[in-house]
Amino acid sequence: MQIIILILVVLGWVVFYAISAFALLFLLRVLLAWAGVNPFAKIPYHLTRITEPTVRPLRYQFSGRATRYDLLPLVAGVLLFFVGLIVADTIWQVATILSRIERAVFYSLMNPWFTLKMLILMIGDLYVLAILLRLILPFVGIGYGNRFYRFLFRITEPLLRPLRKYLTFGMFDMSPMVALLLVRLAMSLVDGITG
Repeated sequence: MQIIILILVVLGWVVFYAISAFALLFLLRVLLAWAGVNPFAKIPYHLTRITEPTVRPLRYQFSGRATRYDLLPLVAGVLLFFVGLIVADTIWQVATILSRIERAVFYSLMNPWFTLKMLILMIGDLYVLAILLRLILPFVGIGYGNRFYRFLFRITEPLLRPLRKYLTFGMFDMSPMVALLLVRLAMSLVDGITG
């Protein structure tokens, strides 16, 4: 069990550092564009080539509107960093839950309340992952025609639908991010209850 926990912790750090490095590429792309560097020079050209597949879906969202496209890589980088941070945190949370379960088994502290609490926390982490996947999969071409995506839609929509009424600003739907924060808050409240 300790090997699995160690693998999850290392995986969380790998995801965190990889996403941070990739998000910095978007920031560097924007800074070079603002500095007026020739876009066909070696570094700006390759930065655009690497980051454009992530920025392109945002461009489709803004098509036909008067907007500054040079800010879209920055928006994509911030969104990517936010999603990567939540993925890394979810992996670390699962490692923490497994570690707590291992300790409770070792010290014979398992009781029904502890088991229920750990089960709720694990389900909360899986729900956070479901919201993230629902948010990310359309950007890689997996939509409602996919059976797995329809499953994600069915389990996350009861929370997202009421939030969407109040948290949609133009074409930006902030409900998934607020839902992630609400689920995390509920999980911390459950975790804080002693029994």
